[in-house]
This record gives sequence, structure tokens and C-alpha cells, in this order.
Amino acid sequence: MSANRWLPLSFILLLLASTASGQDRIVLRDTKVVNGTVTALSPDGIAMNIGGNPTMLGWDEVEAGKVGKQDEFDKLLKKIGDPLFRTRQRLKTGDYRELLEPTDKLFPTFAERNSPVADTICLATAFARLANNQREAAVEPFLCVLANRSRPEFKPDSRFAALNSRNLTPDARSGVWLELPPVWFDSAAAKAALPRVEARLKSWPGGKPTFAANLYAFTLALAAGDADAARRFESSLRESPVAADWVLVVDAQREIEEKRIGEACGRLEAKLDSLPEPVRIIGTYWVGMANLASADAEVRKRGVVWMLHLPAKYATTCPDLAAAGLYFASKALDELKDARGAVTLRGELLIGFRQTYHAAKLTAETAPPKTDRDRP
Repeated sequence: MSANRWLPLSFILLLLASTASGQDRIVLRDTKVVNGTVTALSPDGIAMNIGGNPTMLGWDEVEAGKVGKQDEFDKLLKKIGDPLFRTRQRLKTGDYRELLEPTDKLFPTFAERNSPVADTICLATAFARLANNQREAAVEPFLCVLANRSRPEFKPDSRFAALNSRNLTPDARSGVWLELPPVWFDSAAAKAALPRVEARLKSWPGGKPTFAANLYAFTLALAAGDADAARRFESSLRESPVAADWVLVVDAQREIEEKRIGEACGRLEAKLDSLPEPVRIIGTYWVGMANLASADAEVRKRGVVWMLHLPAKYATTCPDLAAAGLYFASKALDELKDARGAVTLRGELLIGFRQTYHAAKLTAETAPPKTDRDRP
């Protein structure tokens, strides 16, 4: 909460009055006053010399100030101070859905920066978009985090690290973040996200994106139906020493996306049990989708079983795919005239995975149509 809700305006003005020594003066949100010399202003914070000691103040800590570069100070405080403060508070409480509005304001500024504060903002943006089922849009800020952390000089911001009740821990071998599995449900959203993701790969530190970065870009391109973009990422993807297992999955995905299910899907199903995690999770989804696409009722029943592996085994580890498994399995049971089974699965989806993309999709599909009385 802003300090000036508690401090009289006259007191704020008194605190900000210039001192005889000509020092800069900063009023913090906790009403503390800091005197010193401002040496630099940037989106990352206010660099000050306080009694000979270099200090960095975050914009989220600052209520007001009287400094030499007053116009620049005021602009940065207005642009960054309040949304950064709200981001810090939401991270502290784990209220990721409410992170979306402040991080949307901050991300365009910090996406291009390579600082500890930028790392926090990009990470918070990925959390916020995921919590609001903007999975495809979450890829760009996630890649910004990976790129930032790949720099040898990277150091986390201790102030924000202490607040984070949620960690970003990608798979050690592939770099895939299990909370954001490279499976996409919205082709239009994939198409919208793809250009920004490709731009991130082109500006990758050292010029060589990681395997995970190429994998996210390649699978987004397949989901978007952009064959040219997929070809641009494919060679780098396949050249990676960790690619062998993942290639089984993405080859099957390509067949399914292009509606020409064949040998790749068969190879994936045959080798699925031997694959390591998290490849097996993603592979289970695509094996299920391949079977559900069959015209043979018995094969489709097998697809239902594969899809139900996802909530049975990965409900906590990967709720997005668990929810997708329930959604597509329920659709298949409807088509197979098993209404009771379909209703059971829909209930499990809406109760156990209500914050997921597919729960929201099912809710929208089953909502009663609006009447003239409902319309504004």
C-alpha cells in the first residue's frame, strides 16, 4: 500500500525539500527517508551513493523523491514503481492469476534487459500467463528467463528470490519446463506467439539457442501449421545430443497435426515405455491422440485408456496434460456412446482441474446459450 495514504501531504513535501548539502532525497514506501547521491537511474532501480556506500533501490520500494534528474526519475517511478510493487506482493502471496495485469505493463521493458530484476519480471510474466491459460504466450517470457540465466555473469535478485514461493526448475537434461510442456491446444494462439519466440531465438546469448528453446519454437510452429517456420528450427533441434528421444515425439506430433497418422506414431507407441521422463509424458499424450483419431472403435477405446494414463500418473506433475487427457477421453466416450463414462470424466475435469485450459474450454462448451434477456 502506498505510503502517501498514511502520510500527510505536507509531511511528504517537507521530506522532499532540498537539503543544505544538496543531497538527493528518496522517500520509501515504508516512510523511511534515504539521503545520498543518485549516480544512475534505470528500469532496474536507483543507484545511490549513501555515505560512501553504493546502494541500489528498487522502484517497488520508492514512494517519491527529490533528485537531480527529476523528470527521468518521475517517469521511471510512474512507469515501473506501482506495477513492480504489485508484482512483488503477488509473488509473495502466490497469487499468480492476479500477476497478469502488472506484468503485462512491465514485460515489454524488461524482456530486452539482462538483469536480476528482468529475470524476476520475465519469470513472473510466465507464471501469470500460465495461470490465466495463456500457455502459448508464456513461451516467450520463459525463453527470456532461460536466455538471461545462460549468461555467465547472471546473478539472481536476492530480494525477489526470497519472495518466490514457486521455482522455475527445468528438466536438467532437456531444459523443458514441465509446467509448460511443449504441447499446444490453441493453433491461433500458437501462430500469434511464434514470431516473438523466433525473435528470441535469433537474439540468443552466444548465438546458439538451447535445445529447449528450439523444441518450444518447433512445436509451436507445428501447432500453428507453419511448415516453413518448423523447417527453420528442425535442423538445430535434431543436431542436439539430447534430441533422439524427443524426435520420436515431435515426428508423431507432425503426423497428427498434418492428419496423416502413420509410421512415426507407431514407432512412438512401440517405444513409449522405454522413454525417460519428461519425454514419456508428452509421448503419452500424442500416442493417445493418434489412437483417438482412428476410425476403428477398438483403437479409439485404446486411445481413451492412453489418455487416462495422464490424470492417473501426472495429475500433480503436469496438470495441463492431465486435464487434456480427461477432456479428450470424455469426448471420445461420447462418440462411443458411453454417456455415463463421459459424464464421470467431465466431472473429474471440472472438479480436479478447474483452473486449466480444458476445464475452461469445457465450461464454455456446456454453458447454456445466451437469450435476448442475457444480452446487454
